[in-house]
Amino acid sequence: MIDQPERLLTIRQVRDMCALGASTIYRRMNAGTFPRPVSLGDSTVRWRLSSINAWMNALEVADPAPSRGRPLKQPPAHSGAGNNVSNAGKSGGMSTR
Repeated sequence: MIDQPERLLTIRQVRDMCALGASTIYRRMNAGTFPRPVSLGDSTVRWRLSSINAWMNALEVADPAPSRGRPLKQPPAHSGAGNNVSNAGKSGGMSTR
């Protein structure tokens, strides 16, 4: 079996894959919670696809958001008769003269 070469990603590709902004990526790198890139020369870095995939696979599944004790707002109940007023035939303040 022939090994394929490691694919290297730009910051834009990493941002798109991870749905994170560049600032968040660099902040997490500095905190040690995101893969570091490899250097390709003067001010050129790329991330290994395998490192990004491993990081994403290691993420834990989020718990459902807590309700914070507040029920969702319900739409107001309709009282029935008299609420279906038709605006047919009204000009809405515009004259066609």
